[in-house]
Amino acid sequence: MKKNILFIIPANMGGGAEKVVLRLSFALKDKYNVIVAFARKNTNKAVFPVKTYELWPRSFLKDVFFIRNIIELFRLKKIKEKEKIDLSISCTEVEDIVNVLTAGTEKIFFIIENMLSKGKRLTKTVYKIFSKKIFGRANKIICCSKLVKQDAMNNFNGVDEKMVVIYNFCDVEKIIHKKAETVEQENIFKRPIVICSGRFEDQKGFLYAIKMLSKVKKHIPNSAFVFLGKGSLKKDLIKMAKYMNLKVCDMSAPGEYQENFDVYLLGFQENPYKFISKAKLFLLTSFYEGLPCVVLEAMICKTPVLCSDCSAGPREILAPNTPFLKKTDVVEKTEYGTLLPVWEKGQLYTKKFTNVDNIWAKEIVKNLKDENYRTEKIEQAFKRANDFSQEKILKQWIENIEKVLA
Repeated sequence: MKKNILFIIPANMGGGAEKVVLRLSFALKDKYNVIVAFARKNTNKAVFPVKTYELWPRSFLKDVFFIRNIIELFRLKKIKEKEKIDLSISCTEVEDIVNVLTAGTEKIFFIIENMLSKGKRLTKTVYKIFSKKIFGRANKIICCSKLVKQDAMNNFNGVDEKMVVIYNFCDVEKIIHKKAETVEQENIFKRPIVICSGRFEDQKGFLYAIKMLSKVKKHIPNSAFVFLGKGSLKKDLIKMAKYMNLKVCDMSAPGEYQENFDVYLLGFQENPYKFISKAKLFLLTSFYEGLPCVVLEAMICKTPVLCSDCSAGPREILAPNTPFLKKTDVVEKTEYGTLLPVWEKGQLYTKKFTNVDNIWAKEIVKNLKDENYRTEKIEQAFKRANDFSQEKILKQWIENIEKVLA
């Protein structure tokens, strides 16, 4: 008889945690009865191939924080009992706490997809105070990178012996297939395009990227910049672009599309690969990550990648033979791509460029002007991305699941 596995995630909004669980639900559904519970309203079009629940209250109570969370706890407890859950797997700190508070006799996994020390202050404080009890209830703690594991061990108690590193995986064949699809805005990509993809939130560093990219325009006037995603900082991105005298095309605005803009905001895309594959360069400008799957996806698309050497993930992908705690303050050409220094947060609305701005801009210009320099690592990068294939990584998941369910 198949075992029943429940995944608990914040929402189906296309973020990193949701993508990980989406891929796992596809990969595990034939071997296990997989169920997914969304703690928040399902606002994304991505369809999970399994039974799903929403814990979100559909009434005025959704705006009353503590009442809303009590309702979510009650609903999740009922779901666990109804579905006779054998293993409950939560993703993100709040859902970990909810998972523990509703625990019965089932086994529990946590998935850590980001640097816990970089989390929200309230959540981080609760984790620190109750870390032994929270982590003590987990049977396994799955970390998406070595540095994420190290960060948790350094900042929280009672986690060491339960932690295991399992890298996120990509469906390589699916990406190869979907990247070939037609792009409606194909004329944009006749120009030298630099592309970024992710949530429009402070973590991703997009405001700093736009400011820096304005310097690239001075050297390559016909270059343009495409951002895929959505988030709370969209208006700030538009404001920054205009401040740097860049023309912005917001594709969500009716009649906005033209081919002579400097910055294109294309919104959330169910198939980002068809856009990434047509760009000259992919940038990851984040201040911190866990293991950024979008970098692997760009490598599978054979688009050269330039990544901030942030904590954590990019170095473990692009420079696996170097110490994972190392950080660069210069351009570091690796076997599979390029690592660059992380921005220091500071004054944004100034026309003066920082040393990090200049390093990034110079390297982008060099890549866009010299095709041989830009493309010399794409085949090695593609092979490296295959180390994160579903076939290779899924075995580790099944081994750990079977061990606790035995």
